[in-house]
Amino acid sequence: MADMSISQTPSLDCLIVPLFEGNLLLPQSVVVEVISRGDQSLVFSPPVKALPWLKGHFSWREQRLPVLSLMEVADAAQASRITRFLVVHNLYFDPQKAQQGPAFYAIEVRGIPHSIKIHRQDIRPWDAPAQSDDLIAMRVKASGVVCLIPHFERMAQRLGEHSDV
Repeated sequence: MADMSISQTPSLDCLIVPLFEGNLLLPQSVVVEVISRGDQSLVFSPPVKALPWLKGHFSWREQRLPVLSLMEVADAAQASRITRFLVVHNLYFDPQKAQQGPAFYAIEVRGIPHSIKIHRQDIRPWDAPAQSDDLIAMRVKASGVVCLIPHFERMAQRLGEHSDV
């Protein structure tokens, strides 16, 4: 059996996105749009209930999107200047099942996403996520960068459970 070169091995187009602490690794196909918090058309509203992972909502393409935060931010004033939102597909959305949350939601991030092509040999498991951080599926080292991979199913479940906020 002949060895396959890296260009012939299966790969996945991903985004590495800086958070307030660390980086997020996402398949590029789930990200619909990157929005700057300073965008004048963005009307951001705080959540009705105090949920640490829910930062609020904003209107996007005539839809009200919940904004999830995977990291707590110490300096909220600085965060508002550098925050962006990734609008992502809810991978578990089913219009027949409201408990799986909306079709789209946003994730609060700090920096500008950069694309990377990940091959199997480019990614390694890293340390385990904290027990209290159930929105993170795992920590990995991808092409030399330590990243968090979100737990998309749990995000959908939480959004469905708290669809009234």
